[in-house]
Amino acid sequence: RIACRGFVVENDKILICHELKDKQFFSPGGGLEKDESLEECCIREICEETGILVKVKDHLITVNEYYDDWKFISHYYICEAVGKSERKLTNAEIKTGLVPEWVNIEFIRDLWSRHDEFKREETRGSYLREHTALCEYFEVTK
Repeated sequence: RIACRGFVVENDKILICHELKDKQFFSPGGGLEKDESLEECCIREICEETGILVKVKDHLITVNEYYDDWKFISHYYICEAVGKSERKLTNAEIKTGLVPEWVNIEFIRDLWSRHDEFKREETRGSYLREHTALCEYFEVTK
């Protein structure tokens, strides 16, 4: 599976998706659709999940994850908020109580850095991926 995700940061706050049901935090993003560029996917997914329109500024990092018999590829981008739109959530996102939030970037950095403390493999793996990308963000934006 190929996915695109974006970091949108303003005034020490980062735009994240918070799944209220599972109390999990993720950068906005999702799966690449047919005939869609990676940048188009990133823009669409951020808008659908958060209602924030963005422009892609730079490719940040590509993270490859391997689980049993499949590979998950996540392309991360640095984005800039340029407007607002309506959210378009999937049924699965509605069930998890997905809401967009602007949170302190140090809070999310600390949370994702503790990825190995989470019992659920899905959370542990996702937080490791997010932490890896966020570390790269801090490296390139120093």
